[in-house]
Amino acid sequence: MKHTKIHLIITFLSLVFLCAPAQAANDAGAQPKRLSIKGLSLGMPIEKAAKVLKDALAKYVMPFPYGGSPEFTDPERDDKGFLVRIGHRKKDSPFPMFFPFATITADSSKNVTQIDLSASVVDELFGTSEMGGEEFARNFLKAYKLTSLRPLEDGSGWYHVTPDGTRIIITEEKQLRLEKVHSSAEQKSKFN
Repeated sequence: MKHTKIHLIITFLSLVFLCAPAQAANDAGAQPKRLSIKGLSLGMPIEKAAKVLKDALAKYVMPFPYGGSPEFTDPERDDKGFLVRIGHRKKDSPFPMFFPFATITADSSKNVTQIDLSASVVDELFGTSEMGGEEFARNFLKAYKLTSLRPLEDGSGWYHVTPDGTRIIITEEKQLRLEKVHSSAEQKSKFN
């Protein structure tokens, strides 16, 4: 009986020590899961992100003085890659101006690198028109299981950086930005 217990303990410890390095190797090579907010995430194709946002805003009416449904531009080339703007185009002006309520920016491969949402778009997507920026930030933190929000240097809001390299910025006015930054693994590799 005593011999059997010792044999079982040795077998158990052998399995633990044999499997642990394999699991650590799997964990080290595993990519962190990409944060997705209302179907939008960094790295997705810009056309898909525009469609997700267009579908989500199908019933959205832009705030006064614009009114009506927002216009979605086709992906336009800019100095960093591509840009889709969602908003209102002022057509009765000698200089056509576009008032964006949201923008989606992508790299030259058309993969999303930044998403900016105005407070009115945030209210539409999250149903938060009766909520202030700080309360929205606290609820966002809980809903997306983020560990913490840090104050922005200028005190205008809060931010969080996920392990996959997504920086989330929420302003006191309830504007929301997702932007690509270096992931923690990418930052750690710079130390070697």
